[in-house]
Amino acid sequence: MKNLFIIITCILAFSFTYSIQAQNNDTKKETTITVKVKGLTCSSDCIDISNKVKELKGVSYCDKTGKPGASTKFKIKYNPAKVKYNEIINAIEDTPGCSDPNARPYKVKGKKK
Repeated sequence: MKNLFIIITCILAFSFTYSIQAQNNDTKKETTITVKVKGLTCSSDCIDISNKVKELKGVSYCDKTGKPGASTKFKIKYNPAKVKYNEIINAIEDTPGCSDPNARPYKVKGKKK
């Protein structure tokens, strides 16, 4: 019985260690991109887009790098193993406009194919 307890304890310790190592490896694979978005008219637009992108699992950071205007840049850090580039773009373009919640006024410039 004591040997069984030792074996189970070793298996659990190995599983826990492997899980932590896997999580650490995932964070090392982060990619940073800058995305230009057009259609923003106010700072609320920037906040709405940033919050929508941050909701995606695998995105660790999203913030605007300039003023709202004809084209606003967003810096985004994400793990491509957890979230795809196109999912980020879709989240941006699917964000409702602050003046009209039914509108989808934001468009990403220079999308990857």
